[in-house]
Amino acid sequence: MKKAYKVFSTVVLALILILVSACGNTSSEVKETAVNTDKSAAAGTLQGDVAAEFTLVAGAPGWPQSMGFIANKQGYYKDAGLSGLDFKALPSGTAAGEAIGSGSAQIGYTNTATAVALLANGAPVKILSGTSTGGNGIVVMDKAIDSVEKLKGKKVGVPQGRTLHELQFRLHVLKQAGLTYSDITPVPLNPQDTYLPLERGEIDAAVMYDPYISIALDKGATMLVPPEKMWEGPAYFSVLIARNELIEKNPALVQAVTDVHAKTIQFIKDEPQKASEILAEFSRQDVKVTHDSLETNIVLAEAESKQLQILVDAMKEQGIIKEAPDMSAGVDPSFIQRSVGK
Repeated sequence: MKKAYKVFSTVVLALILILVSACGNTSSEVKETAVNTDKSAAAGTLQGDVAAEFTLVAGAPGWPQSMGFIANKQGYYKDAGLSGLDFKALPSGTAAGEAIGSGSAQIGYTNTATAVALLANGAPVKILSGTSTGGNGIVVMDKAIDSVEKLKGKKVGVPQGRTLHELQFRLHVLKQAGLTYSDITPVPLNPQDTYLPLERGEIDAAVMYDPYISIALDKGATMLVPPEKMWEGPAYFSVLIARNELIEKNPALVQAVTDVHAKTIQFIKDEPQKASEILAEFSRQDVKVTHDSLETNIVLAEAESKQLQILVDAMKEQGIIKEAPDMSAGVDPSFIQRSVGK
């Protein structure tokens, strides 16, 4: 079995590595949801043991995968009776997804593209909830570039690797402007290395995500394409996923974790300054930058399989995945629906 896991892990990791820094986007119409405080509708009526041992992982902290870090800091997991929790912070959402896919962790937060790659390769996992939308966009320094159409013939910094940022830019933003990828000159860059070339005029525009957008705007850049224009409808930046075995054998524990997820989402909405201070501590970012970046990230507790399917089909179209999994089977919204009282 360990050998099988190792082979599976290697195959999935090879695919995931082309999806570094996967990101999503937003619709401005995201509904507010309140946490369901009636526990009889949640873990209390489900079988299992919330105190059982399990491993929850989360990638490097940014708003899309901040919930695990904030919940742990606030003591929410302990309050929910999840005394067997082994919380592990991993270098990236990709690494977190790989851990869940291989079975070394049972539940946690990962990039949406990583979750899709796992499902496309037959990993026994389900998406339980989205975490946020938004957080990305296109910025320019030259205010004369005031429309996407004016990017024709220009140098545009894009995330290095085959990322969802590039996917959104290629398939939606350029298409809406009547342009194709060949109409611009893409310049692959690491996210943290994008601003200086933009400032120096070495590139004319940059496809970025927060906190780098907030840093660029603070230094004089202009937002050319805001998050809500990067995709048609909500596209989840990251997701909460769990292994099927955990869902089947201990649904009470899964419900408790999902309840904590929803509670943390509500805390971020109600106490953005305090949440920013907690996240800044983990991410080693300036508190102001962290707080400002929350303006382009909409945290949420929902999972719409139809919206995820649009993203999955786009990934197949670009050759990122060979087969597009059926997201109606890859998403289990029942836990988050109980958490928020739907």
